[in-house]
Amino acid sequence: MSLRQIGKNSAWNLFGQIAPILLALIIIPLLLKQLGPDRYGFLTLIWVLIGYVGIFDLGVGRAMTRVVAERLGADDRPAAEAVAQTAMAFLLILGAVFAIGLLCTAQIVVGYLSLPAHLIHEGTWALRILAVGLPFVMLTSGYRGCLEAYGRFPTVSMIRVGMGFFTYLAPLGAVLVSPRLEVMVSAVVLMRVVANLVHRWACRRDCSFTMRWQTPERARLRQLLGFGGWMTVSDIISPLMNSLDRLIIAGFVPVAAVGYYATAFDIVNKVVMLPYSVMSAALPVVAGYQDQAQARSLYALLFKCVVIAVLPILLGVTVFAEVAFTWWLGEGFASTAAPVAQILAVGLFFNCAAQAPALLINSRGKPKWMAMAHLCEVPLFIGVLLALTREYGIIGTAIAWSLRATVDAIILFGIVEVMMLRGGLSLRALLVSGLLASVAFAATLSATGLAAKAGSLGLCLALLLPLFWFGLLDRDERSRAINIFRRRHGVVA
Repeated sequence: MSLRQIGKNSAWNLFGQIAPILLALIIIPLLLKQLGPDRYGFLTLIWVLIGYVGIFDLGVGRAMTRVVAERLGADDRPAAEAVAQTAMAFLLILGAVFAIGLLCTAQIVVGYLSLPAHLIHEGTWALRILAVGLPFVMLTSGYRGCLEAYGRFPTVSMIRVGMGFFTYLAPLGAVLVSPRLEVMVSAVVLMRVVANLVHRWACRRDCSFTMRWQTPERARLRQLLGFGGWMTVSDIISPLMNSLDRLIIAGFVPVAAVGYYATAFDIVNKVVMLPYSVMSAALPVVAGYQDQAQARSLYALLFKCVVIAVLPILLGVTVFAEVAFTWWLGEGFASTAAPVAQILAVGLFFNCAAQAPALLINSRGKPKWMAMAHLCEVPLFIGVLLALTREYGIIGTAIAWSLRATVDAIILFGIVEVMMLRGGLSLRALLVSGLLASVAFAATLSATGLAAKAGSLGLCLALLLPLFWFGLLDRDERSRAINIFRRRHGVVA
């Protein structure tokens, strides 16, 4: 696959994630107004639970995508379909187990949440309804993995757009009928069932694949579980740490505060879809490289592209967060959510940059190292998260998350540089990018008043271009950029 194809697939991935944001800008204020802070906070928790249920698949989903892609690359379609059938059967069984578990523990879970007394009954039944949809959510994840293994990124992106739209439209439609939590969650579950059917249809159309129930073959299941291995630990812990903040603060602060924090997090976190779109498209390329020089070159290029793309965006978040939230959801919401968004933006920069080493570690078959790092991070993160949340509320939660993201990035870069690709990135590139980000964020956050913040942003952006050019890019990359510019504009050297 060429760099051009990586770019094309990245664009499809990005489109599938950006389009629903435009609708969210309209729908979320309506939901907040109709539901109130408490019910809206519960809805954000439902979105978190559904969004992350797929990470508890013991690594089978990710392993299926890679193994199926390898079998197709070897022109062994029967073996690829056999692996997919085994994986799908396992995911269905696992989804059923999770559903039964949530049905039995719904009342306990609601008791943990800081729900007002009059919403406890609604919340219990809402979680039981959610449990019914978990097998469909798990199967949808499997179908999506199959489509990606076959390289059907445009199809996946178009379906993701539809799912993103109905993620917000379904609760809004339910609220117009009744604001009760059971009705709202029923609409969310119905949307997920429809999404499952659409993915099933797309797999049959584009991949000639239809799930047929069969008892999972032990040998193939052992292969999938073994292939997942330590990746399973990382796949569970890393996304869990990204959502653990919202799950933990629900037990320490009123559920309405969860809505403020979750909305700020979800909006700012949309920036990560840029590196994620690129990395998911580059995964099969990096996995197929046998030449260390090629892997080193692509790794460095991906890192630099991510840094150059996301830093100006996140600096803009720190400057305009309060104005944007005030315009969007009102001054009261902005006064609480904007500082959270500004703090999260700092940590998110390092989280985005860390996508490059994470891709390389997993694609080169070394997930054990990343999993062990995450295992060490968990107790420290939970301790800091609890301490700061108790002391400073959701501001403390945001600080804890940003600290964890920064430390995690440093560890992942260290793993790659010391244990995998020595010289994969020059020390200069790492230091320059970290220093630029730290100084720029300090300048925009310390400025008082919108005019001063906007001036700091303009000055930072004016300085970033030459610093990026001479400090981050090497001579060959600068020459390549100049040649591309000349070809695009018909300039003759």
